[in-house]
Amino acid sequence: MLTLIADKKIKRNFCHGILLQVIKLLDNKPDNLTLEEDAIERLQSHIESTQWILELTVDQLPCYLLMDEYWKMVNLLIWRFPSLINQNIIEKVIEYLNILLTHDNHAVIAPGRDICLANATSLYFIILNKYGNTDEIQRLIYTALSHKSYEIVLASLNYLLILYNELDPEDKLQEHLSLLRNESILEILKTDPKYTSELSQVLKTAKYLECKQKCLKVLSLEDDTQKYIIEANLNKKELSDEVIIYELIHLVENEHEKFTHIYLYSLTSFLMKKLRESDANEKCILEAVRMIFACSSSDNSESTRGVVVGFLERNFKLLINMKFYDLTEEEKFEMKASLLATLVCLLEDDEEALRQRCGGVVAHAACPELGAAVGSRCAELLLGRVCGSSAALQLLAVLALLDFRCQVCLSDQADDECRIFDQNEKYNVFLEETIWTVACADHIKQIYKGSNICERILEMFDDPLYKQTFDKLCGGNVGAFRNILNGLERSDVVNPKVALFVRELRR
Repeated sequence: MLTLIADKKIKRNFCHGILLQVIKLLDNKPDNLTLEEDAIERLQSHIESTQWILELTVDQLPCYLLMDEYWKMVNLLIWRFPSLINQNIIEKVIEYLNILLTHDNHAVIAPGRDICLANATSLYFIILNKYGNTDEIQRLIYTALSHKSYEIVLASLNYLLILYNELDPEDKLQEHLSLLRNESILEILKTDPKYTSELSQVLKTAKYLECKQKCLKVLSLEDDTQKYIIEANLNKKELSDEVIIYELIHLVENEHEKFTHIYLYSLTSFLMKKLRESDANEKCILEAVRMIFACSSSDNSESTRGVVVGFLERNFKLLINMKFYDLTEEEKFEMKASLLATLVCLLEDDEEALRQRCGGVVAHAACPELGAAVGSRCAELLLGRVCGSSAALQLLAVLALLDFRCQVCLSDQADDECRIFDQNEKYNVFLEETIWTVACADHIKQIYKGSNICERILEMFDDPLYKQTFDKLCGGNVGAFRNILNGLERSDVVNPKVALFVRELRR
């Protein structure tokens, strides 16, 4: 087959088909295959004869489809049959890769050009990792990041994400790059101020969603890059810590949902740094915690909720025990209630891994020697800690009526469309919020011995110290509770847990 490809007069469609077959064979190399020395020499000669395809890069009408398959073949030869690749082959491939990636006079009609450029960039990174040095890789990264072609920029961002181990390989080239991952390259880049500057420029000029998303991801993985992220959106150079936090909150709220988890990660990373340095504005902490709670419900993506869990793992115990001297009493209550509500929401998450991690958060805060807690044990530990608080009654009421923001279609109300089509991630089949309602009601009755317990809770709703927090965290459940007590609303048409809460309190 290599002999057929070596013929320059071969029809391009036929050549393309042969290349596909060669790629398939190379990809299925038996593990115990060995080649004799004379066979290696013959095959090297045949491979060198196929390199006329590289000349298509300077053709007036380049065949990008053919070149793309050739890049894939070279990748598999380097990966599966490195003994067949000699210095002459590598030098010629590099020569034409350079021409392709620096050549601006591309044909107007060029099917397959974009994917060819992307794969050529990935192959170049592979070759430099195998046969080059870190300086050459660094130069290629900067060249690719500043390239006019979106595909080349994206290929370089994919390579950076591979270095961070933050990309699942999508093809054989990326899979090969993952195997060649060299963390020392990242260490070199991190010491070079040009690195974040180049990424910042890509973020400012990115026109396409995927490119912006991956550039944001790379930037967010580096320390102290929040200012670059904000500068790209505000075009301001002088940014205070408060401006950075408020702008990141704004971006989490308003940017495309594909960016939400990245901006949230950047926000939580910045906040964690300031907390460790004891240099965080308390008002800013509260605003950030409000946003973190909003991102904990099931109408957010799993990636976003995962960022929230990561934040709780590192900071829940610190924040729940922190003394806030610059906040009002109303704000202090909201801070504690919001942190608890966030944790409870995620203890009921529909992803088992997130629930388990939150069980570890509860155990670390309430009983470190226990290890990760699960299920009802989590509720027992957490509510036990809440009962030791000075505002135990109010916090228990918040958790009992907490709005989990989970969209539920009752069976008798669901229309055909709701029954047939996937409701995305907004419906949490694992949610058991009534367990928390009953448990909180039991603890409330143990703390408050009066017979007018429901009326006492109504008073909390109107107390200026707690009203804002109840309205934010419990939503319509507050009004439903009030209406049930006043006989204005049938208990069978509201959230069942509200009616259950009333029954448990009166029992």
